[in-house]
Amino acid sequence: MPERRPPATSSPRRGLLAALAACAALLPPPAAATLGERLDSLEADRARLSARLVPPQDLGRFRVHTLASPATTVRQFAGPDGVVFAVAWDGPARPDLAPLLGGYHDDWRAALPPRRARAGARGARVAGRQVVVETWGRMRDLHGLAWVPALLPAGVGRDDLR
Repeated sequence: MPERRPPATSSPRRGLLAALAACAALLPPPAAATLGERLDSLEADRARLSARLVPPQDLGRFRVHTLASPATTVRQFAGPDGVVFAVAWDGPARPDLAPLLGGYHDDWRAALPPRRARAGARGARVAGRQVVVETWGRMRDLHGLAWVPALLPAGVGRDDLR
């Protein structure tokens, strides 16, 4: 009678899962240079989005820091104090807004109207108590802008954010 062996407790599949879990723990956290926060983590944002950092654009009253990737371009608008007061995005898909809006995400979600189908709807404007989020575009050409009115530098308005 052949000798019986206990079933193997580890398999190549389990080893692969363990390796993937270990790698996931090393991934950078979600974007932290979000609305109301400082630009200190711009490099982490660049890595998370697999984007290249475009040289910043100094527009006098504020600076625009652009992260460009094949999927999405994200622009972060920062005042002279380095605090992000607005973010904008363009691309074929809307990025995850939770990391971009940061602490203002819940305010935006609470202000969302009840979901209803609207034929031909091309854009929306949602004004929360502290944040305003505008989205527009069509399939595979989506755009958005979010800003905190209380953080806008003096003399800067919505039309200055491009």
